Amino acid sequence: MKKILVAAALLASMTAANAYQYEVNASYESTDIDDSNTDVDAYAIGGKYYFAPVANSTGPLAEAAFLSKASNLGLAYARSSVEDSDTILGVSYNYKTTADTIGLAGEYYVPNSQLYFSAAVNNTDSTTKASALGVSYSEDDSGTGYAVEVGF
Repeated sequence: MKKILVAAALLASMTAANAYQYEVNASYESTDIDDSNTDVDAYAIGGKYYFAPVANSTGPLAEAAFLSKASNLGLAYARSSVEDSDTILGVSYNYKTTADTIGLAGEYYVPNSQLYFSAAVNNTDSTTKASALGVSYSEDDSGTGYAVEVGF
């Protein structure tokens, strides 16, 4: 047992010393609202590319890029949906909204200074469908968001 622990610690220390130049992440969330027929689902995938290797010896891995002031470019996609159906006072209804979002972001740290620039843009397309009493409704929306940040 001790040999396994020593080998695992040695392997972890060897892999922790490596620098990295990209990150990829994915997530999924599903929520069923109590006492309701509402269901919420969301998933996302994204990644960042760092222009120079990020050394993770400066602190925790989750903070290495920030502590190293690593300039980067990132891209992400997310999809979320909310569904609800119920009967109120004998009237049944169905409702569903779906949103798709894609975003691009970048961060630039000016070398040998505390100056920092960040910019992001995203686009969201959403669809809403509802029906009750034999009447259906559908709407499509789209929006674009921008963000700019300068700091030191």
